[in-house]
Amino acid sequence: MNSILSVFILSAFFSIRVFAQSTDVSTLEPINELGKGEYKGYTGGLYPNGSNTMPSAFYTDAIAAASAVQPLDSKGNPSANGKVGLISIGPSTVFMFSEDLATKITRVPGINPKITFINGGVPAQDLNKIHDQQAKYWVNVESRVAQAGLTNAQIQV
Repeated sequence: MNSILSVFILSAFFSIRVFAQSTDVSTLEPINELGKGEYKGYTGGLYPNGSNTMPSAFYTDAIAAASAVQPLDSKGNPSANGKVGLISIGPSTVFMFSEDLATKITRVPGINPKITFINGGVPAQDLNKIHDQQAKYWVNVESRVAQAGLTNAQIQV
């Protein structure tokens, strides 16, 4: 479960728009080896200031956020009969990865049956469209939430 949650948290932070390139990326230094060095103005490392060591505050905040997740009823109130909505958000690439993840989640032994996964990746969308709160993208996502038998108030992850 923790690895699944980590995938979604990381995908939310690291989703980028990908363009066709003629650059030989094999010569680029991996982000975790870049350290305090920069690439296109961005500092390397997996965490702030070029570090690859997770700051204790990140871990503490993540545990606090995860501990607050609980089954909710359709109005967002804690309920033993409620659900935990887990949704992926992103462009076409997120859709493809989430389709595979949805299949794998069903095979995870001991996964909490209160968790409902929703693939919120939408084909033919990019981050510029997703950024617009009035975009068709969000109509698609809300439709998927409803099709899963959930409300927006139950989406927690």
